[in-house]
Amino acid sequence: MKRQTAHLSDSEIEQLSNPASAPETDAEGRMETHIDECSTCRRRLLESHRVHLALSQATVKTTPHPDCPSEDEVCDLAAGLCEPGPAAKLTDHIIQCDHCGPLLRRYTEHFADELSPEDTAMLGQLKRSSLAGRKKLARKILVEAGRKRRFSFYWLAAPAAAAGVVLAFYVVTLQQRTPQHVAMLLAQAYTENRSLEMRVPDAPHAGFHQLKGGSDSLLNSPESLRKAADIIASQLKKDPGEPAWLLLGARLDLLDWKYKTALTALDKIDVESSDLRMTKALALYERAEMEHKPQDYGEAIDLLGKNLQQSPDDPIALFNQAVACEKTYMYECASRNYEHLLAIEKDSGWAAEARERLKRIEEKKNPEH
Repeated sequence: MKRQTAHLSDSEIEQLSNPASAPETDAEGRMETHIDECSTCRRRLLESHRVHLALSQATVKTTPHPDCPSEDEVCDLAAGLCEPGPAAKLTDHIIQCDHCGPLLRRYTEHFADELSPEDTAMLGQLKRSSLAGRKKLARKILVEAGRKRRFSFYWLAAPAAAAGVVLAFYVVTLQQRTPQHVAMLLAQAYTENRSLEMRVPDAPHAGFHQLKGGSDSLLNSPESLRKAADIIASQLKKDPGEPAWLLLGARLDLLDWKYKTALTALDKIDVESSDLRMTKALALYERAEMEHKPQDYGEAIDLLGKNLQQSPDDPIALFNQAVACEKTYMYECASRNYEHLLAIEKDSGWAAEARERLKRIEEKKNPEH
């Protein structure tokens, strides 16, 4: 089976979601196969479809709609504080609403430190332009956004109202700074340069190469890792105690084997969750590897066991606990997890690795064979 090694590019996501730029048949088949196997790219494609659908249906309403959200909800969306589900619902409404659209734009300007100086200047031009000028400038903004962010939304401008197009651009810009987006960047960085035996959420399979000890610079790191680092640093500067960003900061450190810094950050989070347990298990695994502390493997096994009690089919917890069990020669535990994983795993690469690990365990248990 073909091993999944990387996410689809932004241009490939656009091709799949934009009927006007349909890919060649062979390429389309390859990309659709990848979408079937990769939950990360599947979410990216759904988001692209959502923005396209909302823009293409954009209409102008001169009075508030009965189901308009509250001003506080619009403010939270502009500040990037909405969870993915509510944010998507608000976006679907606001892009089509002439009452909520300008309100979001006003709050977006308030949070303009999230935007580049060029973006802010363009927004200022938009307010002073005529209707024809706004349409022209909207297309310019979207073309520039495609160049800078590798999101080519300019093809949506023609069928949409200019205000809706620009609104969508800023909503997408803000959504790129959410914890969910950064988690996807970290998953991409992991796949591009996998230095951990254990898995991280949403990451397609990649070959493992041993790395113990952090690098002295991000310059040689994947671009996705550098982007994630910039956003995490910015968000933690604003709110050093925010659990979601502390957790992502710890996961960023773990990709570079900085387990001490990661554990310090994780100790600041006082709300237990499956993500916290998984991330702490990764940190303990790294410390066990570096400092030869077998008890850390045991604690990681216990943390992942709690996750499996809540979600027995969690592929990440199954795989990671199996790795920790292997380290402590608990081969029955490891075999059981790998067999369970093979029954549910949809990523052919991870399934192949689990199968190979299971084979090696059986050879260790029965050396005469």
